[in-house]
Amino acid sequence: MSYETISISVEADLKRDAERILSALGLDLETAITMFLQSVVRCGGMPFDTEEAEQEKEEPNAETRAALDE
Repeated sequence: MSYETISISVEADLKRDAERILSALGLDLETAITMFLQSVVRCGGMPFDTEEAEQEKEEPNAETRAALDE
């Protein structure tokens, strides 16, 4: 298995707070980010609801609208 390095910039307070919480869970930041990326791949998208996903749930797509019209 080959590895890639990811370099990101985040607010110092956000990083510190996240590391504190993750440490209490027995995780480090690298492991947590890897878990997040694995979840993205497994879900085929964001592993949690986003505002866009919520709007899609509320508005029927064209296929659903056609079925409802029948």
